[in-house]
Amino acid sequence: MHLTTERHRKSLLVWTLISVLVAAAMTSAGAASARNRAGAAGKPIVVAAAIGQTGFMQPFDVPPLTSFKIALAALNKQGGVLGRQVQLVVRDMKSEVSLAPRITTDAINTGASLLLVPCDPDVGAPGAIVGQQKGVLTFSLCEASSRFGPGGIGDLVFTPSQITYLEGYDMAEWAFYQRHYRHAYLIQDKTFSGYNLEVCNGFQKRFAQLAGSKGVVGTDTVSSTDTSIAATITRIKGTATKPNFIFICTSPPPAPNFLRQIRAAGINLPILSDMAMDGTYWLKAVPNLSNFYYPSAGSIYGDDPNPKIDALVAQYKRLTGKRPDTAYMLYGAAIVDLWAKAVAKAGTTDAKAVAKALETFHNVPTTLGTTTYTSTSHIALARPMDIMQIQDGKPSYLQIWHVRKPPGLKG
Repeated sequence: MHLTTERHRKSLLVWTLISVLVAAAMTSAGAASARNRAGAAGKPIVVAAAIGQTGFMQPFDVPPLTSFKIALAALNKQGGVLGRQVQLVVRDMKSEVSLAPRITTDAINTGASLLLVPCDPDVGAPGAIVGQQKGVLTFSLCEASSRFGPGGIGDLVFTPSQITYLEGYDMAEWAFYQRHYRHAYLIQDKTFSGYNLEVCNGFQKRFAQLAGSKGVVGTDTVSSTDTSIAATITRIKGTATKPNFIFICTSPPPAPNFLRQIRAAGINLPILSDMAMDGTYWLKAVPNLSNFYYPSAGSIYGDDPNPKIDALVAQYKRLTGKRPDTAYMLYGAAIVDLWAKAVAKAGTTDAKAVAKALETFHNVPTTLGTTTYTSTSHIALARPMDIMQIQDGKPSYLQIWHVRKPPGLKG
């Protein structure tokens, strides 16, 4: 996903380690552990979460874990899985990459048949590698990178999220087909390079396919260290071909500063962005923002056309006393949907068998929409997404968008 600059400083080290650890995982993943079999009739099936309950990952990991708990309670009320109740154990890896292997191992040793790891690729990877090595089916809570799968960490690792590129594809198609825009100005925020780069790449590729090579009339980069983006604003105003809209792939906390400066400069063009802009926690920094649009897994504002989403948000609010900060909360409940259906189809909790069942899923319904997996893709490439709007400082659902040409695993 897309979190803090500190996290990305750790990225190179983490992914260097991955290349070594994944090789080791390949030698041990084939042996399914007895704890993952459904033979222990009557005993609870254990799900273990080794996530950031504290630290900088807390706002990203705890909400989807909360919705996972809500969905799990409903599942147990209906009889559980394979006639057995499901028990959740949680271990806090404190958002520390160095702690993840030990804490994850401790969590798995509780007898886990399913492992949950953090949303972020760098923070979640060490735990996912341990899960792969020990032969435990593993889900990131909401990671949007295809590295969580056969092309990266391994064949037992999945994510309920849509791939980053899809967000860019959706907004390119929506701009072209729905709004009839033909000229875009593209701004990439370098603060969170992985997520933002992939969203921008997805948008640029798809918009060029639709509007032609001259559809993007200008490009620029910004970062959290830029207190002023006056030069970018000057270039937007000075383009020979005037843009119909601005596409900016960015994330809070730097995003509000960029938006505030663009609007203060008198640029009132529609601004399109990515799912990282979901939520209201940053809106006070851009008073009365309007004409702003982004894709989301669902609307958390009580107006989603999917009644399951509205019901889940209401349950979350009753349980926690407040509405979720972002729609990333929804992914936890989707994991329960996917895992329970796969276990039922496989007739066992054996990791290899459940992974194979998941790989047969084609447009399988979940709380947040349909999901398709294959033997090469353990992430959603074409799930419908909500197009959200912000008008007068208030977000709301606008319409659903079904991508007409989905991206691949590399964009």
